[in-house]
Amino acid sequence: MKRRPNANRNVYYKSPISGTRAKGAKDNVMWEFSRSKPVIYCAMTSLLLLVVVSVLFSHALSYSFTFDWSESFSKVPLPYELSYEEFYRLYAKPLLKVRYPGSQGTKQVVQFLTDSLTGSGLNVKKQEFSDKDPDGNEFDFVNVWAETNPNAEKRVVLSCHHDSKLLFFKKTRIPFMGAIDSAIPCAILLYLASIIGNTQSGSCSVGKNLEELDLNVVFIFFDGEEAFKDWTATDSLYGSRYFANNIDSEVPGFLKSIQLFVLLDLLGTKDMKFKIFDHARQNLCYKKLQSIETSLKTKTTKSCNSEFVYHDGYFDRYFTSTVIGGGVSDDHQPFMEKEVKKILHLIPVPFPKVWHRETDNEGSLDHHTIENLLQILTTFVQDMSCALDK
Repeated sequence: MKRRPNANRNVYYKSPISGTRAKGAKDNVMWEFSRSKPVIYCAMTSLLLLVVVSVLFSHALSYSFTFDWSESFSKVPLPYELSYEEFYRLYAKPLLKVRYPGSQGTKQVVQFLTDSLTGSGLNVKKQEFSDKDPDGNEFDFVNVWAETNPNAEKRVVLSCHHDSKLLFFKKTRIPFMGAIDSAIPCAILLYLASIIGNTQSGSCSVGKNLEELDLNVVFIFFDGEEAFKDWTATDSLYGSRYFANNIDSEVPGFLKSIQLFVLLDLLGTKDMKFKIFDHARQNLCYKKLQSIETSLKTKTTKSCNSEFVYHDGYFDRYFTSTVIGGGVSDDHQPFMEKEVKKILHLIPVPFPKVWHRETDNEGSLDHHTIENLLQILTTFVQDMSCALDK
C-alpha cells in the first residue's frame, strides 16, 4: 500500500501495492458409411479451415513480435510536422503493454526504445544485469540509454522508467499496464529525442543551441523501478541504482559532468499538479518551465511544432509554486546519493488516483494534458541554459 504523506515529515514514498488446463450388421456397414459421408466431408473441411486459420494466426503473431521498428521510424514525419495522433501511435502505443522485468513485453519495449533512439540519430547503449527479488528469485534487467553528443563535457539527463509493476487484479488476473507509470513519460522522452537528435528538426531544431552550450543530452530509460513486494532500499530502483553505481567505470567522470538531472513519472492524467520539492527550491529550470507554461497558455508563445494544439481550458497551472518538504523516493534518489546537485523531479503530487490500480491504462489518459506537456517540454529543451546557471 502506498504510504501517504507523513504529517510530521512531509515525505512521500513511492511504494507499491503488494500483489503480485454399436456395432451394426455386416451388410449395413456400407450403408452407414454412405450415410455418414456428408458428415465426414464437413468435418474434414472444418479441420482444413482450422489448420489454415491456425497457420495464418501463428504467422500474424510472429510478425507482431518481429516487427521492424527501425524501418517504421525511417518513414516517420519530421518531428516538427508530427501531429499529436501520430505521436501517440508511433511513440506511446508500442509502450502500452505489460512489461515487468524479464517479460516478453519488456523485450519488445527494449527493442522499440533502441530502434526509436537509433532512428533519431542517437548513440544507443544498454546495461544488462541480473538481480534478485526479496524471495531470492533472479530477474534480468535492461537499462537503455542514449547520448546526443558524447564529446561534450557537460551533460543534461532526461529520464524515466520503462518497466511496469508486476501486478494482477481480481480473480480474472487483469495485468497491470502502467500507462502513466510510466509509458507516457517514456513516449514523451522518445519524442524529445527525435527533436534533439534529428538533424532535420526544422523549426524545432536545438542542435546549434546545444553546441553553443557544449551540452550532451543523455536519455535514460531505467528498468526495475518498481518493487516486487514492499518498497525498500533493496526492493526498488534496481535499474537506477545499478546505473549510478556503475556508470563511472563505463564512462569516467559521467556523474560529475551532470549539470541537470530530470526525471518524469506518473504523467498523463487530467489536472496534474507539480510542486517544488526541497531539493529544487532554487532550481531555475523549474522556474523556466513555469514561464513556458504561462506563455503557451496565454498564447504569447507558440510550439515549434505547428501541428500541436495547446489546450488552455484547464485549471490554474501544472507547474505550481507550492513548496513541499521532503520528496518522493524515485529513480533520481541514487543520483542524489552520488551528489548530483541539480535535480528536477517532475511527478504530480498528490499522485493520480489510478496509481498502481488496474485503471492505469489507456482509459486513464487525458490527451489534451499530454499534448500540452509535449509542447512545454519541447520548448524547454530548445534552450537549457538554465542547467548551467549556478
